[in-house]
Amino acid sequence: MTPACIASHGTPLAVSLGMRPQPRSRTPRPSPQSDLGSLAAVLAHEIKNPLAGISGAVQILGESLPFEDPRREVVREVLREVARLDNTVRDLLAYSQPIQPARRRFDLQDSLLRAWNTLPGSSSVRFSIEGCKGVTADADASLLHLVWSNLLQNAVEAMPAGGDLTIRVSAGPPVSVEIRDSGVGIPPQVVQRLFEPFFTTKTRGTGLGLPLCRRIVEAHGGRVRVTSAPGLGTIITVEIPE
Repeated sequence: MTPACIASHGTPLAVSLGMRPQPRSRTPRPSPQSDLGSLAAVLAHEIKNPLAGISGAVQILGESLPFEDPRREVVREVLREVARLDNTVRDLLAYSQPIQPARRRFDLQDSLLRAWNTLPGSSSVRFSIEGCKGVTADADASLLHLVWSNLLQNAVEAMPAGGDLTIRVSAGPPVSVEIRDSGVGIPPQVVQRLFEPFFTTKTRGTGLGLPLCRRIVEAHGGRVRVTSAPGLGTIITVEIPE
């Protein structure tokens, strides 16, 4: 059939009889998270593998130096920087990947103590856990280990001269883990930005640790809350629904 023209308020309107207009197909655009995941995968391949080779070669060079050779300190510094770059790529890769918790029930005290015992530089901090005997969580133990390690490390770094770090666990529901430090505290304008990706107040850091913690907790259907003020320490509360 031939198209007919129908006047509507003096404006020609083209109508194709016997044929329905076909919707335009649109190719869905990748989400920003998907783009970040692709970038992280490329970085992991292009950076992590050469870093492993550099680290191995530098270690061999260091072992060939006499014990008292001052160049050994240079070797150690290179290895520290290589490790820092490797951690940066690891954080980016972890943050960019989809999080799918493999839930199983586990003891929270064991999980928290394991994270604390693997923490470096914590010898000057008085550590205690309250109220968690026998409390369990139905969650991904490996993912929450990352959360505990990150939050505990931040608490230790907030107390460079030492202090008190107290964990209080409540059975809920929801299960609640409160991590309280007696450190320097955080200004309100910084608290508001703590979970922004790449935001950090540290001289060395990716700014992905806390955002990753929040993503892990939210993947469990939970939430993270921060209460802090300069000079009054910080309280971070993690809630995981049963």
